[in-house]
Amino acid sequence: MPPCRIALVFILLLTAIGPDLRRSYGGTKIETLLVTQNQVPNEPTGVLINWISVPSINHASDIAVYMELTGPGIDVSNDEMVAIINREGEFLRVVATGDLLPQLGAGVSVGGLLNVTCCPDLGYDLLQLNQNRELLFPVELVGNGVTSNNDLAVALVDEDDDLSIVVREGEQVPGLPSGVLFGQLRDLRLNEAGDVSFFATLTGTNVDATNNFALFRRRVGQNIEIIFRAGDSVPGLVNVIFSTSASDPQLSDSGKICFQAWLDGQVSSSNNQGIFLVDEANQITLIAREGTQVPQLPFSIEYRFFNRLRVNNNGLVTFGATLYEHLVGPSQGLFVSDGISSPSIVAMTGQAAPGLGPDSTFGHFELIGGPAIPDTPIPITNAGRIAYVASLQGDSIDATNDEAIFSDAGVGGMRLIVRAGDVFGPDGEEVVAEELFVASLNNQGALAIAAYQSFDNYGLFLNSPGNVVVPLLRTGQTLLTPTNSGTTLRVVERHWLVPDLTDQGTLAIWLRFQDDHIGVVRLEAPDFGICPCPGDLNEDGRVAGDDLQGFVACLVDTAGDCDCANVNGFDGVTPTDIGEFVEALLASDNACP
Repeated sequence: MPPCRIALVFILLLTAIGPDLRRSYGGTKIETLLVTQNQVPNEPTGVLINWISVPSINHASDIAVYMELTGPGIDVSNDEMVAIINREGEFLRVVATGDLLPQLGAGVSVGGLLNVTCCPDLGYDLLQLNQNRELLFPVELVGNGVTSNNDLAVALVDEDDDLSIVVREGEQVPGLPSGVLFGQLRDLRLNEAGDVSFFATLTGTNVDATNNFALFRRRVGQNIEIIFRAGDSVPGLVNVIFSTSASDPQLSDSGKICFQAWLDGQVSSSNNQGIFLVDEANQITLIAREGTQVPQLPFSIEYRFFNRLRVNNNGLVTFGATLYEHLVGPSQGLFVSDGISSPSIVAMTGQAAPGLGPDSTFGHFELIGGPAIPDTPIPITNAGRIAYVASLQGDSIDATNDEAIFSDAGVGGMRLIVRAGDVFGPDGEEVVAEELFVASLNNQGALAIAAYQSFDNYGLFLNSPGNVVVPLLRTGQTLLTPTNSGTTLRVVERHWLVPDLTDQGTLAIWLRFQDDHIGVVRLEAPDFGICPCPGDLNEDGRVAGDDLQGFVACLVDTAGDCDCANVNGFDGVTPTDIGEFVEALLASDNACP
């Protein structure tokens, strides 16, 4: 069809179609996989689960967990286990304390796994599971030749269940002088390609308090390489060096690393912190530095503190920052940087909040990730979409409506998703949300949202790419345990811990049951409409004139399969999709990827 005729059709449609056509979604599949005081699968009768960590889930819906065991024959030498439950529900034992590690020499075995019960994070982020079912985790060693100087290691189990040691305390550090050894290992990261990054302290020859810390990365099929060492010069700054402290490392699937580091040299307490991006060739770029002017704002407004870093596969980095304006005081902001140009402001205190009245402005952004895991990164998709929680301020704001979640649809800037005071859930089971948390965001743009009205009235919800909010799970709901006995949910500290929402819409949830039992639940969210080629309504592999009739039908009536008519991926099928559909029609190469 000629472009002029296409344009005319859509001009007529714009005058005839309402702006808010949305799809509805089906039910939710919930599996209670593990519950404390229940039998450990495939173990002798009477061996029970005593404690479970926060699970790790991959995009294939496999789930990895750490467990402490109790029962006959269980003592301190064999009471820990790491296991995977695959998508089909099979329980796969990965490793347990007492297992021999012949690759480290005769008589060396696993003495401990994760050591998470000492820590408030409940094991969050200590198990790293990728889509190839590779699992990365720390282990403690015991046995022949093991001392306090070499009893820690990082293990990687591949999809064939073969365990290898990535790095071990006491080993020579590649790329550094002979006698410089690995010390403590922390902040482990594994990406979908199988790359690994980690921080480590250093010991040995000519190592002192000024150079005993470094960042490392191991690419698939390559040796461990050092990214920076304390005492190295900071690229782009004069007489400034890296200190012995860094945090918040994030590893993208393409191998990029972002991290926060403290600085030494010619610095002061007001400018000794920075955010950096490492590319695939180990080039380090300074993204933002404490004490410097915030781009696009008056010179009197400076960065002060950074947090909640995340990098996507295209090298986009999101971060939060406390801002300081002389004579005014602190405020907050959220930023995105491509590592080349100056960071862009996503939102900041005092800025008008989209989708609300003219007097409604942003307050703070402290609740990103929720207080249960307070420093989780600002989520960003590979397409650059982000989501965040903001407090609100203004004349019409009070304690019942002073929080909201916003997300970037990829077109048209930020949009309001949900707000405190909104009603969630089916009729008769509503939660009037008083507090909101972005649990996670997947690459399709779907959001897992936690909301509660009171301690005993809490829910987990999905906001689909079409901006439809559907209930997933709530306090008081009865689920079946692995032994098929009904158990009533009770949340812990008003929060469920939800590490990730997969691109297929699956969640792994850590929660507390009635009688203080802890459980791990896998939840498959309702179909929220993923289209492999937006605009290809007849599924012939390209966007062409013969897709027009189907697109128009979806604009008029979304009762059918209209996922591919939602071209911009937001707000269902509406006139806002027309422009991008026309652009796809007129593209010189309109074949689907």
